[in-house]
Amino acid sequence: EWWRPDAHTWTHRPNIVSGYAPEAPTSHTATQAIKDCYQVDIRIMPLLMRMSQRGILLRPDLLRSWYKKLSEEQVFLEGVCEKEGFNPSSPQQVGFTLAARGSFLPFTKSKRQLKTGDDILRGLDDPMAIIVLKHRGVTKLKSNYVVPWLGLDEDRVPHPHERAYTHLYLDTSTGRLKSSDRNLQNIPAIMREIFAPDTGTWSSLDDSQIEMRMLAHLSQDPVMLKAYEDGDDIHAATQIRLWPNSSLDDKEVRRRVKVFNFEMTFGGGVYALVRSTGLPKAVVGEYTDEWLSLYHVLAEWLEAQAREGPYEGYVETVFGRKCRLPGQDRATIGHIGRCARNYGAQGSAADAVKRQMLICDELGMDQALQVHDEILCDGDVDFPPELANVHPGIDIPFKTYKGPIWK
Repeated sequence: EWWRPDAHTWTHRPNIVSGYAPEAPTSHTATQAIKDCYQVDIRIMPLLMRMSQRGILLRPDLLRSWYKKLSEEQVFLEGVCEKEGFNPSSPQQVGFTLAARGSFLPFTKSKRQLKTGDDILRGLDDPMAIIVLKHRGVTKLKSNYVVPWLGLDEDRVPHPHERAYTHLYLDTSTGRLKSSDRNLQNIPAIMREIFAPDTGTWSSLDDSQIEMRMLAHLSQDPVMLKAYEDGDDIHAATQIRLWPNSSLDDKEVRRRVKVFNFEMTFGGGVYALVRSTGLPKAVVGEYTDEWLSLYHVLAEWLEAQAREGPYEGYVETVFGRKCRLPGQDRATIGHIGRCARNYGAQGSAADAVKRQMLICDELGMDQALQVHDEILCDGDVDFPPELANVHPGIDIPFKTYKGPIWK
């Protein structure tokens, strides 16, 4: 039945011996949409295996250059911290030093030391917190991406790897693709130059605001739908309403607008907005009221998702996939509600990207990597226009790039 295109229903008898929940249904229906999503996942698995096995060519000279640059920056930042009398790699020493300098840090659950997570440090005004964050970033880049591929032995002699490999797999919650064993989806854009195309040319496709477009369709918010129908930018619409006297070319304002849209949409809250935008709490409160007034249909839909999601147990994507939410035995109601707000749009975007990847595969494109809303191909290829119409009711415009450096 699963291999037929139409929907089907089946029933089963509860197994009294092994135990069962009396309230659990004994009749189940697989819709045509669910079957289609199942087939997409089945078809994309061989592609993910090939992409994981092919690897990406590395540029050893640039790897060495990055190793030197990051090492020098790491030593400099450690020197700054040493003058203050603490080791930036020690959370306990970081917490003690920042607290002694007048910063307020909450205690961990054990009450034995202070919290020094990145989100906590970003909310502090102390410039030493910025130094610690920079040191963590530099150390992570060096240890996760440069040192392993540079192949340093015990004497620090490099034996560079020829190719970088990662393991691509399907996330079970939203259907998004994930990368492990060197997460190439998280590598900073500035470091992408270390990767070289075998053919000499990269071709990339980047979907435009795909999650927001899916959210507009799911919520049927009229302001969002009209903006996209008119070919406008949803972030620009928010900027005009919240920052009417600012220039659309102002990159810092643009960054704040994007952060504001995503935090409001996916449940970050006022305090998260204060930390991420750097704006005073009172100002954030005023902007929040304006945002809720502008996208009131979306706001009501998000609240309904957060309220009903924990009891339904799942949310649906625009393609009909059911994204299972965390159970109440593993998460709080608040966390489940935030997942209910997020999973619909994220899962819808993931479903669309996977369909785009399958079309590219059918056309013989050599796909090297998929990063969120981007597909990276090795070779000079032209992406067909039908990639923008993998969902019949939602237009997904995309931008393309070609060149020797992955940007």
